[in-house]
Amino acid sequence: MEEAKQMTIPEQWEEPKDKDVLKPYVPQSPFPQRLRGGEKERTYTRFLDVFKTLHVNIPLLETLQQMPTNIKCMKELLTKKSTLKGGQIVVMNKECSAIIQKDLPTKKKDPRSFHILSTIGEKMIDRGFCDLGASINVMPLSLMKKLKINELKLTYVILQLANKTQKRALGVVENILVKVGKYFLPADFVIL
Repeated sequence: MEEAKQMTIPEQWEEPKDKDVLKPYVPQSPFPQRLRGGEKERTYTRFLDVFKTLHVNIPLLETLQQMPTNIKCMKELLTKKSTLKGGQIVVMNKECSAIIQKDLPTKKKDPRSFHILSTIGEKMIDRGFCDLGASINVMPLSLMKKLKINELKLTYVILQLANKTQKRALGVVENILVKVGKYFLPADFVIL
């Protein structure tokens, strides 16, 4: 009888072995740094655990020097960037308290005008001075002429007003006695 010839199958047609199996395609994350965010949180929780069990036997500075990764966590803890979980009391200012509480503060009476009654020389100025909180006294040129003040010093001052417009001052009048109530106060005025 004829010997049966064995047929040889090329290697490329053989069934793949376990090590040659193609792995399914897993797409990469478009922002891989977001997946690593848990590492920072784990480091911080480990730091808090170590910090809670820290004894006074070793100075804190030496402990932080031995563990340089914890220095950043300590800075965050001290600057209150991260909050500790637990029974904390957060102090709110008056404005925040008024917003959170349902009862709003009562409306106060209108304080009327904020003009200051004053006298310069012999001229009574009833609506001339306004207390706006600025650290400059401004007087119009017309009032300076009515008061017959002639001692104007030139200055190169430009005032920027609240609406962002700019006005160049004509000069400065110094040491004008202003009577406010029963007091005499020397004041310098920028003339516009």
